[in-house]
Amino acid sequence: MGTRTCQTTKTESQKDPLVATSGEVFSDAVIDLMASRDICRPNLLLWDGQREVVAPRIRYGGVIYEAPQLHRSIGQAIRFPASVNWRGTSTELFAEFAAFLQTYMGFREEIAEGLSLWNASTWLSDVLPSPPALAIWGPDMSTAVTLFVLLGCASRRALKLAGVSRAALLGLPMHLRPTWFLNQPDLPRGMWQLCRSSNHRGMVVPGRGGAVLDWVSSKAIFLGVTSSANVLSGEALRISLPPAEPGLPLLDEQALSKIAEAFQARFLAFRLDWLTKERAASSADRHVSFPGSELAQNLFACVRHEPSLIQKITPLLSAQQEEERARRKLDPNFVLIEVFWDPAHAGSEIAVKKIAEEVHVRLRARGEKWVYSEEEIGWMLTHLGFERNRNSGGRVLRFSHDNARLVHEHARKFGLDFPGVEGCAHCAEPETVVPTAVAEV
Repeated sequence: MGTRTCQTTKTESQKDPLVATSGEVFSDAVIDLMASRDICRPNLLLWDGQREVVAPRIRYGGVIYEAPQLHRSIGQAIRFPASVNWRGTSTELFAEFAAFLQTYMGFREEIAEGLSLWNASTWLSDVLPSPPALAIWGPDMSTAVTLFVLLGCASRRALKLAGVSRAALLGLPMHLRPTWFLNQPDLPRGMWQLCRSSNHRGMVVPGRGGAVLDWVSSKAIFLGVTSSANVLSGEALRISLPPAEPGLPLLDEQALSKIAEAFQARFLAFRLDWLTKERAASSADRHVSFPGSELAQNLFACVRHEPSLIQKITPLLSAQQEEERARRKLDPNFVLIEVFWDPAHAGSEIAVKKIAEEVHVRLRARGEKWVYSEEEIGWMLTHLGFERNRNSGGRVLRFSHDNARLVHEHARKFGLDFPGVEGCAHCAEPETVVPTAVAEV
């Protein structure tokens, strides 16, 4: 499950292949990156559940592993743990990091606890089906940057970015699976949609020269004061920044480095402990998940081996889901299914231009100001799987058997509570729930 390069070499004096890797998760061991004196070449850590081995190269399973060569700027920008610190429990670690955020950001307890949980999820981004995103709202960019700096002390392989474009991202070392901190309120909608859609296990993004890239990683973005509520709908922990409080303590670079060294070592221990417990868990225990959204399920997975943490975060996840139900009504995909429900049962057709008008009427009534073009509506229809036809008046959506079936499937997926229509075979079909589970390790 690790990320490695495809270059494998042999020398006359060694028969084992040499492989550059950014991390491996085996059935009985874990290889991870550690800090070294050479910022361009990290050390490797081998953990087999009982002992730690740290070295520039590690032989395991008939293969010699070494860390990838990094550009010096990347080595300077990304922190790697210098050690593994097993002190304390996961519950204590989460509480200490939440208290740290309360002290230096002035957050309420529940916000700090949510951020502490999200931070822990960055250490499992390579084994979660879809690493949770973090969306930050607020008028003050400097407050958001301060938060990113503090989170970067404890997040896995934090990389703080600005001026992001698709071309720029294609040049980043995605094999490291860094945690992105995007300070870019004007990030184009299409760019963030690409980040969202590619953040699922097994999905890749076309790269340069025929290559494909794995963009699955934890991501945080500062959205400023945008009113578009569907930017990260359903897939992000959403935090609204409070006004900056005067008199909060400040941290210089030396203090930040010491804090980072302490939290990095302890969250690495959390990761290794989680992977060990996950490996030992039964199949039934491994597939227990929090009911509801994909976000809630992925966050729940990070603490499901810790009963005290489960009890503590349940109100947080439940509140997040209630907020999401309210926001979902501003999701144009959600509104499209609302618009289609009656025409789908009447067996009629509806013009794409009319669809766009109906979507705008409903969204405006709910306070959304964003206007979607017919082209954008057409792209959404394609994304949802609806086939369109063309007549003398333009593009239309005909409610064939397949399109009517899709309306019902999406209605169930979005949790739309429409009354069943008598005589409709699709309404009579039982709902199928496919659980989301943490990937096998």
